[in-house]
Amino acid sequence: MPLGITEIIIASIGAVGAILSGSIPYFLTKNKEIESKIKEKKSLTSKMSEEKKSIITKARSVTVQPKNCADRTFPKVNWANCDLKGVNLNHANLKGANLVCANLERANLNKANLFAANLTGANLSYANLYNADLPKSTLKGAKLIGANLKKANMEAANLMGADLSGASLYDAGLGSANLQNAKLVGVNLRNAELLNADLTGADLTDADLTMADLRGANLTEAMLKCFGHQVCLHRK
Repeated sequence: MPLGITEIIIASIGAVGAILSGSIPYFLTKNKEIESKIKEKKSLTSKMSEEKKSIITKARSVTVQPKNCADRTFPKVNWANCDLKGVNLNHANLKGANLVCANLERANLNKANLFAANLTGANLSYANLYNADLPKSTLKGAKLIGANLKKANMEAANLMGADLSGASLYDAGLGSANLQNAKLVGVNLRNAELLNADLTGADLTDADLTMADLRGANLTEAMLKCFGHQVCLHRK
C-alpha cells in the first residue's frame, strides 16, 4: 500500500534524526580537538612571550661600561664609574688612580698601592684590602661594609661619611685620618692606630677598640657604645 504524506514525513524525520544522532559524537570529538589545539597554541604563545621577556630583562641587566674602563695607563688609571666587582688587583699599583664611584665589591686589593687614590663614593664592600697602602687616599662616602682592612695603611686618608660597618681594621694605621660621621658599627679596631684621627660624629656602636691608640683623637659627638677601651660608654 502506498505511504501517505503523513507517513512519509514521519519516516523522513526519523531518518534525519538517525543521521544527526550518529553525527553528534563526531562533532563533539572534533570540537574537543579544536579546543585542545587552541589551548596548545595559547600555551606556546604564553611561553614564547615569557622567553622574550626574559631575554629583554637579561639584555637590560647587562652593564654597559664607560669607555674609560678600558684605560690601562697605570698607575693613574681612570676607572671612574666602572664595574670592577670581584676583580683581582693583587699587588696592583694604583697610585693616584681615579676610582670615583667604581664598583669594587669583593675585589682583591691585597697589598695594593692606592696612595692618594680617589675612591669617593666607591663600593668596596667585602673587598680584600689586607696590608693595602692607602695613605692620603680619598674615600668620602665610600662603602667598605665587611671589608678586610687588616694592617692597611690609611694614614691621613679621608673617610668622611664612609660606611665601614662590620669591617676589620685590626692593626690598621689611621693616624690623622678624617673619619667624621663615618659609620664604624661593629668594626674591629683592635691594635689600630688612630693617633690624632678626627672621629667627630662617628658611630662606633659595638666597635672593638681593644688596645687601640686614640691619643689626640677628636671624639666630639661620636657615638661611643663600643667596648675594649676607656673612652667607650659600654665596656666589656
